Amino acid sequence: MAIILKADVKDYLNIGDTSHDDFIDSCTLIATAQINKIIGYAIEEQTRTIQFNGDVGNQVLSVNEYLFLETIVTDPITSLSDRDEPLDSFATISAAKYTIIEDGSITKLWYDTGFSKGTSNYKIIYTSGWSAANMPKDIKNVAIEMCAVLFKESDVDKSGRLGLSSIIQSFQGQAATQTTKDLLPRWNNALKNYRIMAV
Repeated sequence: MAIILKADVKDYLNIGDTSHDDFIDSCTLIATAQINKIIGYAIEEQTRTIQFNGDVGNQVLSVNEYLFLETIVTDPITSLSDRDEPLDSFATISAAKYTIIEDGSITKLWYDTGFSKGTSNYKIIYTSGWSAANMPKDIKNVAIEMCAVLFKESDVDKSGRLGLSSIIQSFQGQAATQTTKDLLPRWNNALKNYRIMAV
């Protein structure tokens, strides 16, 4: 799933027709994969489920530890459920019995009664990442610029090239080299706050 809308890329490139829509769709997917690689996890919105072992007396669960530092959690807990025995069905725990605690970049869960000891006897369903419509502006801008580079450096567009590429143009009978700067350092800087560092 792409993290930006095709319409946003077309607006940026000032493209009004649909002749390049398929190629632009491909560009949005490539840009999404590149951003995921830079930050180290999938930024696009998705619902995830994790199971973990309960431990008597452990009333504060550091959610991030159980997420294996894979993602930024935008809606930390959709539901929390438990079961008494491995073959039992999970039963939803009332939201009134637990509290979400935001401690800097760490999301913690306080469960009033404590997590009963067991193997994979608790389950959390949560939402991570953002949809294309709700993508943070700095991520969206990087994705659009990446798409623009892909489009401009393809055979589809002949108007000029971005990134590290250079082209020779003739102006009033004289050759001139047009080179634009490498955008990768700027992209890395814009995305640095979204990286999750191993601890």
